Amino acid sequence: MSEIKQNITNELSEEELENVAGGFGRPTMDDPRYREQMRINNMLKRGMNMEEIQKALKSYS
Repeated sequence: MSEIKQNITNELSEEELENVAGGFGRPTMDDPRYREQMRINNMLKRGMNMEEIQKALKSYS
């Protein structure tokens, strides 16, 4: 295993490794960070500003 791959596997939790492995390095909807980023991107596409987005994200949590 390359040094880079070894460093990555040492830093990620088992759950994070499963998310990465499932998409060959591409994020999946199982990854909460990816879901949140997709929500933000969709809100931006709808024309919301950052203040509105932050309020909306607080209501999700």
